[in-house]
Amino acid sequence: MKRLSVFVLLVLMAGVLALSGCGGGSGAVHVAMSDGNGNGNGNGNGNGQQGSFLQDLSAVYGTYPEAIADQLARLADNLPVQNSNSTTQSSNPVRNVSTNISGDSSDLRFSLLAQNQNMARLGFSWTVDTNEDPEAMIKRTSLTIGGRPVESITANFRKRFDNGDRYVEIHQLPLSETDYLALGQWVFVPRDFTNTALFEIGAFADGVPLASTLVTGTATYEGRGSGIMKDLVGEITDFEIGRVQLTVDFGGASGGTIEGSLGDFSTEDGGDSIAGSFTLEPANLTPKPGGDFRGTLLGNIGENAEYVQGHWGGMFYGAGAEPEAAAGTFGAGNENLSMSGFFVGFKQ
Repeated sequence: MKRLSVFVLLVLMAGVLALSGCGGGSGAVHVAMSDGNGNGNGNGNGNGQQGSFLQDLSAVYGTYPEAIADQLARLADNLPVQNSNSTTQSSNPVRNVSTNISGDSSDLRFSLLAQNQNMARLGFSWTVDTNEDPEAMIKRTSLTIGGRPVESITANFRKRFDNGDRYVEIHQLPLSETDYLALGQWVFVPRDFTNTALFEIGAFADGVPLASTLVTGTATYEGRGSGIMKDLVGEITDFEIGRVQLTVDFGGASGGTIEGSLGDFSTEDGGDSIAGSFTLEPANLTPKPGGDFRGTLLGNIGENAEYVQGHWGGMFYGAGAEPEAAAGTFGAGNENLSMSGFFVGFKQ
């Protein structure tokens, strides 16, 4: 793989965000991108990835394989949780994420706010911000998603809390000059890392959802995704999803249905092929802005064709009358292995 430029954010704290973005927002930063050959805006001399969603959380996975495996199994049992702008699937009950990306090509700032499922009762939430991590990394990546060239920006960063460290990766995919999708994952590593129950892992998709559900007819979406997996020997590995296919029958105000498949799995950087495919069982579209959906996932993976099952879900995004993209999360597993991740498809 060719490598892209990386730069490290070394910018001062600017206080509480009052920025537009996916979480409540009406817009996204538009920045100049690398050409895929490391010839970007002159922002740094480091190495990034071309053509892959996979990034740098693998070091965390490899350090705590048993704990991450336990959390993956918990995530695989959980349904996706949706609100007005995001889909979240996690090992603990996070009910909502909101992302903000602001700045220009030389001064980007990423942040993520997550709220607990029981926030009304517990008042629990957490926020991470690249400005709080002097080692935060921003990478520009050239991707092809559903036949569409996409210039992605990825942030990898962490925040130290009293009870542990939270590691986050966020991928920004522009939909237009004013809208973007944010896809990613997070891991929480507690100070008491011997207690695997205190770890946490999650995946999310966030953006400005489709404004109207009065869409009729059928459509197909194609794209790709990424995830992590606990394999049969107990190792935690990244895997890439080279094929996402979704078929939608929009039902207007009465809702509709969506179904599809995930396949063409491979290891990091599009390396070794991983046998298998997942069927995304038909799911109903909720007749409200975003037209969210969630359903059952069935399939097999690996040389032994291990049967797995779990859940998938997502929403439609795009500022126009027609939904330009569908994005979401999934989790699946059995008694031997488990996995989670995110996906995106663009309308064909």
